Amino acid sequence: NEAGKSTLFEAVYVALYGEPLVGEEGRARQDELIQHGQASASVKLTFVVSQQEFTIERVFEHGRQQQVKLSIQRPDAQEETISRVSAVKDRILQELHNLDGESLRNSCFVEQKELGRLEALSRKDRDEAIQKLLGLERLTRLGEQFKFRRDQERALELAERRLELAY
Repeated sequence: NEAGKSTLFEAVYVALYGEPLVGEEGRARQDELIQHGQASASVKLTFVVSQQEFTIERVFEHGRQQQVKLSIQRPDAQEETISRVSAVKDRILQELHNLDGESLRNSCFVEQKELGRLEALSRKDRDEAIQKLLGLERLTRLGEQFKFRRDQERALELAERRLELAY
């Protein structure tokens, strides 16, 4: 206990999503990432996805927008660098298959003393979080897109009857 696990998890979260897990009164603010008496804070995270190495560095300073740099190294390719906050956010979400911060928090990344937040979610919100975590929202969307509608079923039945008559 009190070995720094939550601090380490928050550092990973901040590196990925560019914001603190929680803040005073439940509002997350960038300035809360900076230790009292310090001018800035920084975090650097390196991880690998499908043989691509990602290194994300974020710097936070009081009263200024965060600075971010995402470096992507593929085997046998030149390094790609992204430094706009919104572009980095979009790329991280893309590489993590749209696992956003809220979905991560509602799944395997529950902060100490925050289980009550999960219990307070509505059934619909819990279902959405689980579907997003498992990638099921895409399957659900495709299922709805390709589901036979009643008029399509009737047209198919009519076509089958006409085929039988043609023989």
